[in-house]
Amino acid sequence: MKSLEKAGYAVRHLRAGEARPAAGLQIRGVFGEADERNRVRRLLVGSDPITSNMLLYVGVSNLARPEQPLYELANPPSNDGRHGPVITVTSYAPVARFEMDREPADEDLKKIASQIAAALTALLNANPTAAP
Repeated sequence: MKSLEKAGYAVRHLRAGEARPAAGLQIRGVFGEADERNRVRRLLVGSDPITSNMLLYVGVSNLARPEQPLYELANPPSNDGRHGPVITVTSYAPVARFEMDREPADEDLKKIASQIAAALTALLNANPTAAP
């Protein structure tokens, strides 16, 4: 949120159950990891690690349009109690992918946050009608 504010955006965190505004952009993310078959699994806290790195997918959607999911459960789902479900990142909204250590340093998180803000600015500059 600080990186977005620093880039000049008005930022608001929506709490669970809070009504979604009718206008603006929504930025969402999901952590995942690649399994041995190179499928993306949603990362679950406390699950057995598959790799030493994790993935972060960040998507942007316009709140004035019907909500589109950032990801969907793969069909057919792959059940494995030790790991999260297999997911498919959807193509409905612009999505960026970041790879990071499972225990990222503060500097790494700040760098990714800055990259997210820069990517949002580039997206909006390229598509000025994408947001109100």
